[in-house]
Amino acid sequence: MSAVFIARAVGLLSASFILGALIVGRLAGPPEETVARDWRRRLKWAGALLAVPLGITALAVLVSGGLLHRGGLALVAHVVATALWVGLLLPLFLLPRSEASGQTARSVRSATALALTFAAVGGASVALLVWTVPGGLPALAGTRYGRLLLAQATLIVFALVPVARMTVSQYRVRQGPVSPANVKPRLAVLGPAIVVGLASVAVAAALVGFSASGPEPIVWPLPFRFAPALMWSSPTERARAIVGFGILVPGLLTLIAAVRLRSVRPLLIAAGILFVTAGAYQALISLSIDAYPTTYARPSVSDTPASVRRGRGLFLANCAVCHGDDGRGDGPAAARLLQRPADLTSPHTADHMPGDIFWWVTHGLGLAMPPFGDRLSVDERWDIVNFVRTLPGPLPPRASRRILEPVS
Repeated sequence: MSAVFIARAVGLLSASFILGALIVGRLAGPPEETVARDWRRRLKWAGALLAVPLGITALAVLVSGGLLHRGGLALVAHVVATALWVGLLLPLFLLPRSEASGQTARSVRSATALALTFAAVGGASVALLVWTVPGGLPALAGTRYGRLLLAQATLIVFALVPVARMTVSQYRVRQGPVSPANVKPRLAVLGPAIVVGLASVAVAAALVGFSASGPEPIVWPLPFRFAPALMWSSPTERARAIVGFGILVPGLLTLIAAVRLRSVRPLLIAAGILFVTAGAYQALISLSIDAYPTTYARPSVSDTPASVRRGRGLFLANCAVCHGDDGRGDGPAAARLLQRPADLTSPHTADHMPGDIFWWVTHGLGLAMPPFGDRLSVDERWDIVNFVRTLPGPLPPRASRRILEPVS
């Protein structure tokens, strides 16, 4: 955790509170009202204390490059919206409980409604960032920037629920007596919203610091990847997936029933979660294939005729002894191996990502294929990958989608 990130996070939080205090202060009512005067005094002192770290952080943000590193205007909109919705909730902690008036109730109601509006804007902007992230789903799961976006989207979803509850409860105040008990949002609702908001501010501060000089390398974190187009053609895996969905649907229906049946709600929720988890796992595993950290890696060598020619030479020198000159798995040493070499001319080769083949060339595979990571350079291994991918003939779209251009 760098000092620049800490300064940026503290400064963004300070800016959130100051902006919120300015807005809420305008909504607090006439200064002659005691509660409004007391509230404004608290906001003034708190804002003065936060002005210094805000200035330090503004300098840190400028030194580190500013807001437009990555994400462009969508990131700017998200950071501003996050600062505003969190900042509008923070001053509500300083609302005195000693007395309340109709004007105080209206100001709190307006503050929570504005917070809900800005939280929705923050959710829309982070959804746009997720949708447009370079590299799609692999980049979301396989890069730090993508994982931060997913974390921020999750935080926004969890924040919208308590903020919406506060907004609805404040509008219900008009139907009953005005008192400190029903004007100030309950801590049980305001507390979780603030905790999620503080985490959201920290993630927003982390998103600001990413450089746009080049894409991050994608390191796939899971041992499998979702490939329904490939696995659905297998009768066995298709049957397993159908069983998984058959378990998943009753689980969802059980959770829906738990909303209505209060007497047995805990039991239904536990059973629903169990069925949903088991069904989703079964369906996901049945429609997935093995994956590796380099499955979605960006090739460092372009797939050009020159690369294919180099790859063929390297293949004949290092791989043909087992796989054969044509890649059919009939090399001179194939008969002596415990595991028959793969026929690289068969259609299954096209079903694998280039990063899969790169991982096998680098680290070996099974009982017979040795690793070549210590013998061949990175570029040479990608040359071999480019050659191997020509062996099955023209590649179907499903095998080449979402492969990014090589890093220049």
